[in-house]
Amino acid sequence: MPSAAAPLAGHAAGDGEMLGTAPLTRRLESRSLTHGIGVAGLLLASAAGVAASHPLGDRVVAYCQAHLGQKVGNGECAGLAFQALKSAGAATRGGPDHPGRGDYVWGRQVLLVEASPGGPRLTGTFSEIQPGDIMQYRDAKFVKMHASHHTAVVREVDPTTGLVKAFAQNAGGRRFVVEVDVPLARLTQGWIRVYRPIPRPR
Repeated sequence: MPSAAAPLAGHAAGDGEMLGTAPLTRRLESRSLTHGIGVAGLLLASAAGVAASHPLGDRVVAYCQAHLGQKVGNGECAGLAFQALKSAGAATRGGPDHPGRGDYVWGRQVLLVEASPGGPRLTGTFSEIQPGDIMQYRDAKFVKMHASHHTAVVREVDPTTGLVKAFAQNAGGRRFVVEVDVPLARLTQGWIRVYRPIPRPR
């Protein structure tokens, strides 16, 4: 396994890995509902506790939990999200790749976290994340974590800190389903988009 601070290499398209966790202390800035109100306003806008779930999300989480420790599909990170959405009766794609090729769209975007010199900028709030949402990463770096291209499934979130507990596959070279911590408030490079599963078209 690579060191926690080292970039992760050797990924095919759709691959991604994550390593490590860190304390959540950096200042947050929002470009949407919380624009201009600073940390205190952001935390007040994010209700304390674990976010409420939704029916499709519940089924996505149940699938991931049932396959914890197992290889799903080809063992790639996106394969877990695809199979979980399919099993839940959700659409497996929410549209064409965006903003670039390989940036998978898994449903309706509810949050965008982007690194900036002053700390992560949010389009949306942490309180909008729900269990079963899908996170898509691009060139994401944290203090002790690096994921150049990765997909993970939200298990739960603390909206006051932005700490997400997630299911992931091909994380740290482990090509089976594991649980990981994702400290969104510690993003120092790249972006993470969070998508809400949508019903499969009839």
